[in-house]
Parts: sequence; C-alpha cells; structure tokens
Amino acid sequence: TGVLGMAPFDPMGMKSDETRVKELKNGRLAMVAFVGFCSQAAVTGQGPIECLKAHIADPWHNNSETPKA
Repeated sequence: TGVLGMAPFDPMGMKSDETRVKELKNGRLAMVAFVGFCSQAAVTGQGPIECLKAHIADPWHNNSETPKA
C-alpha cells in the first residue's frame, strides 16, 4: 500500500511500464557499482574516494590493469 493508506501512492502520475523498467535498470546498476566498491576495497585496502584520488594523481600507474603490491 501507499503512504497514509493511499494506494497506490503516485502523486506525479509516473506509474508506467517505462519508468518501472528504468527504475529496475537503475537499481541493478547501483548493485553492480556496490560490488565494484567492495571488491576494490578488498583488493587495495582503500575506499572508492582514496582510489579515485590516486587514479587522478597518476592514472598510468593507478588503474585496474596495474598489479597491486
């Protein structure tokens, strides 16, 4: 049910098959990004912001193709 017992809650009239598919794709992309963040932290021991800063500082030596020590 919706908010405050109003079912379905759709104040902007956005309930359609197109928006449903867009939301599903957005959620799936977010899940893939989260898995990437977790695997990056497991391999490098750093979070996503630290890895991004290192990559921006030296992109030729801090990327997915360079071996981690």
